Amino acid sequence: MNTEPGLGDYVDFFVPGDEGPRRVSSVEGMNEALDALIATSNGTPARLYHRARPTLPAGGVDHELQVAVDAGRSVGALRFGANGTWFTKGTTPPKGLAAAGAIYDYPQDAEVPLDDVRAALAEFFETHELPTVIAWQEDTADF
Repeated sequence: MNTEPGLGDYVDFFVPGDEGPRRVSSVEGMNEALDALIATSNGTPARLYHRARPTLPAGGVDHELQVAVDAGRSVGALRFGANGTWFTKGTTPPKGLAAAGAIYDYPQDAEVPLDDVRAALAEFFETHELPTVIAWQEDTADF
């Protein structure tokens, strides 16, 4: 884990279609990157890595947060992998978010309003952990 003050206080936010990651260093930057994902909205999830989290012994990241959006319906879904895999748990009737190109499929009931996605990303930026502002379901690979 980075121990120097301020070192690693950013998120690498990979928006599909970008040449490389957006280095995000504020909640406002998270919102801008999410807006870019919404604008492209081709079903391919973005991948996020918070650089303040611990690294694995080989130096790789210990987590991945995926964000998929359906801009036309103003919904999104999150997948968080670190010590297990978790998906958002939606409260609206499932429609099945199209996550074409995703490494992992999303459960049909993973959809949440984009405002909830935005709030979860802000919390992830601040805490570096699984956001608590939304409900989660553990991956059972049975959906």
